[in-house]
Amino acid sequence: NDWWEEDKVYQMLEKRILGAYEEVSRLAAELKVSGRTAAWACALTKIAGAMRLRGWS
Repeated sequence: NDWWEEDKVYQMLEKRILGAYEEVSRLAAELKVSGRTAAWACALTKIAGAMRLRGWS
C-alpha cells in the first residue's frame, strides 16, 4: 500500500490534468472542432481502445 505526501499527489494530479488538456487541445486544433467535441473524441478513442484490448470488437 502506497502512501504519498500531499505535494506528490498534487504534482501527479497536475501532470495528469496538463497532459489531458494538451491532448484535447491538440485534437481540437487537428480536427478544427471545439474543445468539448475534442474531449468527447478523446474519451471515445480511449473507450474503443479498451474494448479492443478486451476483445469486444
